[in-house]
Amino acid sequence: MFDVRRLADALTPFRFFLAVEDKTGAWFIRANVSNRLFEVIDVHAGKQRGGKWGDIACAGVSIALTPGRFTSPKGMGETECLSDWSPTKATGQAVAWERSILDSGPRMLDELVRSRGGELLARTADARAAVDKYLSLLDRRKTIAELIATLSDGASQAELLEAHRLSRTEGLICLPERSCYDLASIVIARLAADVESDPKRFRGKSPMAVPELTWRFQLFASRLYPERGWKLLGTKRRRQGMSFRLGLH
Repeated sequence: MFDVRRLADALTPFRFFLAVEDKTGAWFIRANVSNRLFEVIDVHAGKQRGGKWGDIACAGVSIALTPGRFTSPKGMGETECLSDWSPTKATGQAVAWERSILDSGPRMLDELVRSRGGELLARTADARAAVDKYLSLLDRRKTIAELIATLSDGASQAELLEAHRLSRTEGLICLPERSCYDLASIVIARLAADVESDPKRFRGKSPMAVPELTWRFQLFASRLYPERGWKLLGTKRRRQGMSFRLGLH
């Protein structure tokens, strides 16, 4: 089986860090500062019938708006296959496969940014600008719980119902801290008139059915949490919307 630590060490000169590791895979991330994107190499162990995990492996590359595994759903990223299932059972096979990932991964990401990065940024421009504005309207001296309470106190019954509806959307929560999504819900319900060109465009809509709304939720939550990697973009935490007293950890 491929060696995650060996791969991590080899990818370090290319500015990747090991973001996530589980029993069968790993995700290596670096920030593309000039394009405001994250670049990912993900590797996965597999097995054939009668074999063991790690006898084969595959890999992919992607560019995304967030550094998380799940907070850049369809439309917030672009993905390409880096390696089809290949034998990695023997040490020599695993080392050769890792070398192929090093040789082609960074180069393929450069090409992916050149060929599809502009399209990704253009497609998500409204969502990214909206999240910037929503975060700028919040008092960073307060915890998430305090912000939710403040926004709720001044909300109408219709706004509270809308926030509750949004926050209970099945399949929306992609981070361990649900309160990030609860805050996003009351923020969108309360402050849309100050941010959106059409304040009613998302009213009554399911985030899972409207990509623009999904993108706002996941980008807001990822930056607020924040997921590992945001600081690599080289922007001050305050401007990135990450200097809140989250009160989470």
